[in-house]
Amino acid sequence: EYKVIATNGFEMIPWSQVNLYNNELYTIIDTNFFYEGLDYEVFVRLNENGEIKTSNLTYKFKVVESDYSPLRNKNASPYSNRNYGKF
Repeated sequence: EYKVIATNGFEMIPWSQVNLYNNELYTIIDTNFFYEGLDYEVFVRLNENGEIKTSNLTYKFKVVESDYSPLRNKNASPYSNRNYGKF
């Protein structure tokens, strides 16, 4: 399982299952609605027969500015502005 948290503490993706293909674990993280300029951290854990082991290793990344982002001019706090309008 994995989850993604922004540096402001907001959980972008709650604990979710990873995929298995050809004996390799992977996931695809859709960053279309992540805020540019914030750092994000991916946490990984193993849930086997009800026993959960969280890895000490995390994966950090930042979303860089792209040609189009529906959130480019929005405030990065999900609590201060929830009126995003239509995209």
